[in-house]
Amino acid sequence: MARKWDKDTPRHFRFTAKFPSIITHEKRLENVNAEIFSFLSSLSPIYDKVTALVLQLPPSLSFQEAKPRLEKLFDMLPDDFLYPIEGRHESWFSDEAIKFLEGKKICLVWNDVKGIDNPMPIITNYLYIRLIGDRSIPDSEFGKVVKNKDKLIASWTKKLKTIQNIPQAFLMANNHYEGFGPATANSLRMKLGMRDLMWDKKNKKH
Repeated sequence: MARKWDKDTPRHFRFTAKFPSIITHEKRLENVNAEIFSFLSSLSPIYDKVTALVLQLPPSLSFQEAKPRLEKLFDMLPDDFLYPIEGRHESWFSDEAIKFLEGKKICLVWNDVKGIDNPMPIITNYLYIRLIGDRSIPDSEFGKVVKNKDKLIASWTKKLKTIQNIPQAFLMANNHYEGFGPATANSLRMKLGMRDLMWDKKNKKH
């Protein structure tokens, strides 16, 4: 699959990827050397196009439990990528956790997740934002806007426009957010003063 992604994208295209759930959820960052090697090897065809690898952690994994495992993990990871962390346990938003991430120059992912009070701190020279949705939109509805979230998108846009001296920001939206990730991306682009992009209707569900 990665070879196809490389073939289908121009040289300047950049990818971000999420660590597999076997690393983050099943093994909870513990004893994952083999899985890390396998994951990084799978990215080899697009290695030069990858910018960030995201660690989305389960809501039950606290900062205190994850911290020593992250120390070992970062010792084995290459310096070629950014490693944003999406912590969803409330302890990730504590002063202790934020200070730790800041010291490691690791971004705490901003998100729009029900039940999570994310303070969205700026602790690195880049931002990583995930608008992922709650999976209440069935796959059969993908390809059109089912849940209109213009007000939320306008709120995100307003916040982003106030941020200064951050040279790079990643903003991810999937089909579960409104029903069609590309439409969400276009809505954000236009509200940020950028032009909208045309999407190939034949591939609108991919």
